[in-house]
Amino acid sequence: MNVSGVHNNVDMADSLFQESPDVGQSSIDVSEGTGVQMALDDFRDFCALSDLQDLEAEGSISSGEYPHKLVTVSGMKKNSEFYPIHAKSQQLLMFHKLVQNDIEALGSKLGKNKSKYGNLTPGEYKALHALSRDDTIIIKKANKGGSVVVLDTPAYVAEVMRQLTDVETYTLLKRDPTEGFKSVLVDLLSEGFSNGVLTTREVEMLKCEYPVIPVFHVLPKVHKSLDNVKGRPIVASIGSLSENLSCYIDRLLRPLVESLPSYIRDTTMCINQIQDLKWKSSYRWFTMDVVSLYSSIDHSLGLQAIGYWLDKERIFPKAQSDFILQAVDFLLRSNYFLFDGKFYLQRCGAAMGASFAPTYANLFMGWFERLYIFGDQNPFRSRIFSFFRYIDDCIGVWDGDDDTFSHFVTYCNERVSGISFTYETNKDCISFLVNFSSQNGLIHCDLFRKPITRNTLLHSKSAHPASCLGGIPVGQFLRLRRICSTWDAFQRQAMALWDRFLERGYTPGVIKAAYERAVSSDRSTLLRPKRPDTQNVNGKEKSKTRFSMVYSKNAHLIRKSICKYWGILLQDPILAKILDKEPSFVYRKGRDMASWLSPSLYTSKKRTIPWLNYIGNYRCGRKRCKACHFLNVSKKFNSTHTGAEFQIKQYLNCLSKEVVYLITCSCGSQYVGKTVRNVSVRILEHVSAIESGDLRSAVSKHTIEKHAGKVSFTFQIIDKVSLQARKGDLEKRLLKREAFWIYNLHSLECQGGMNREWELSCFY
Repeated sequence: MNVSGVHNNVDMADSLFQESPDVGQSSIDVSEGTGVQMALDDFRDFCALSDLQDLEAEGSISSGEYPHKLVTVSGMKKNSEFYPIHAKSQQLLMFHKLVQNDIEALGSKLGKNKSKYGNLTPGEYKALHALSRDDTIIIKKANKGGSVVVLDTPAYVAEVMRQLTDVETYTLLKRDPTEGFKSVLVDLLSEGFSNGVLTTREVEMLKCEYPVIPVFHVLPKVHKSLDNVKGRPIVASIGSLSENLSCYIDRLLRPLVESLPSYIRDTTMCINQIQDLKWKSSYRWFTMDVVSLYSSIDHSLGLQAIGYWLDKERIFPKAQSDFILQAVDFLLRSNYFLFDGKFYLQRCGAAMGASFAPTYANLFMGWFERLYIFGDQNPFRSRIFSFFRYIDDCIGVWDGDDDTFSHFVTYCNERVSGISFTYETNKDCISFLVNFSSQNGLIHCDLFRKPITRNTLLHSKSAHPASCLGGIPVGQFLRLRRICSTWDAFQRQAMALWDRFLERGYTPGVIKAAYERAVSSDRSTLLRPKRPDTQNVNGKEKSKTRFSMVYSKNAHLIRKSICKYWGILLQDPILAKILDKEPSFVYRKGRDMASWLSPSLYTSKKRTIPWLNYIGNYRCGRKRCKACHFLNVSKKFNSTHTGAEFQIKQYLNCLSKEVVYLITCSCGSQYVGKTVRNVSVRILEHVSAIESGDLRSAVSKHTIEKHAGKVSFTFQIIDKVSLQARKGDLEKRLLKREAFWIYNLHSLECQGGMNREWELSCFY
């Protein structure tokens, strides 16, 4: 099948340069006094309920928006940035004020005592900081087994460069290709919209104005060997240019994957497919593993495989199928990333880390199986009694001897260039997602744990909600009950699991209760596929009013406050029709050790110390600078509302850009603002607004009404935001820092300041 726009990925990239506790698992509460701030940010987001009718209308798609009755609409749309500044009811304002007062009182009570916020000792904090600054080692979570691996930095870099210097797979680029690929994406989306494939909302969602640059890193494969450890290549691409398009393609193509005859979704499905097979004496187990599948799929063959399944299933009209192929082509050929300050392009395969990569790999393997496993040209087809696959790992039953199976694997390895299999075969048992064994014509299942697997159960002292910690033992014992087909196997594995929970600090009572629940559960019931649960036990639809916040030790106090005043919201005649009698609460992942110790971005550049080792506000020294007259030369700044004092942590002057500034009037009223330009330009705009009598500006309105238009303020530059190597949305980062300082300095009008409102859609 021909695909419009398919061309060599290196040529495509070059054309853009023409002129024009356990790492990653246990959570640590490291708020250091900011937990209340984050809670308040979450709370203010939550107060955007004031115009829920508009939000509900925004969430619905009228039938007139469907571009074609046969086109599959993904249902995906850009996250709403609607924040209702006006039209707030009195009930909402009262609810807002009361809960905010409770949160601020909580912050005042706790102060800056870290022990009241976090679950680490001062010594542990110090050790984490020291490890995070140690550039002689790289700390990574193992690819499999849950181990934490500490590597010498030169060894880690050598393994990465061993992979990146493979010219068949990667190409070093001359410079950052983001803008060029961004232009290609815009053209692709415009074509999709013009052809009636994409809705307006889908186009808005798929565009990315401020992409984050993907970064390359590897996860050590210590389960393979502890000598000369190899790494699994990963591209961290959250927020990248193609992330949303990758999610879109994954959503559309996933039904094709689920219809593949060999498809296995998870362990439960694997057991259900295999355990009822009737075993014969001539059978033997086998497993096959595709070597480096993700990075081995040739782009043209991958597109051919996608096109094959689109033509065969015909669930999309031709225009949409063509767009899907063009989108997959773009995703494959724009797969660039950053490592140690240099940009690379992946020439072959899909990046592990891309949302659509598992679906892409599954459909390619489905195409391979269709031709060479289940197809008539396979001379060994009659020997395959059963064959199932979980992405690149295959399991099956072979009717024949070991030599014949070896010839079959050789046959498979000679079909497609770059695609090769390793294999294991055994007459009696095999390890896959679980351990399968055959006895007396029956198949038995048992838990499978790699020899290198560590005890990765969440520690009982981790900063997680009690409901989460309490549910883990139950879930793990039920998992054992579901997997183990014999009582003896369950008992043996349950006692080992019991010991692992004790090692992680769980009490015997909690462990026993979870064990007894598993014992009383019926295995056949546990093996039934679960359906999406959209109703509660009473048959009513579950609550849709959810308060989301980062979990902290004091989250229960914030929850208590919201529930205490919830009845005030229900007195609003509009909100009463929409809200539930009480809200539900969900907690987002907080900062864990991995975010401190194992960042994806690597750079060999040392942190440079500026030769001018000064911090604070200073005049720029230009003779013609009119803003210098208003600058308060200082190293500290204060909140006139609370008296709290803060340090300025950088060297800043009138020429500084991308900053947050503080204006303090002679009467003590304060205003927090931000700018991406020279701060002197923004300050002089405030002065000009006062002189011209412009009441639209908060600062000029205050000065005109309170001081008869006489400029009587000074300003300080209090914070600077700069984009790091991965770039992103500078404006959003500035808005977040501006909101942070508006809150901490209490500069809202209702608090005696000049800020009329603060923008919180940047946190969405």
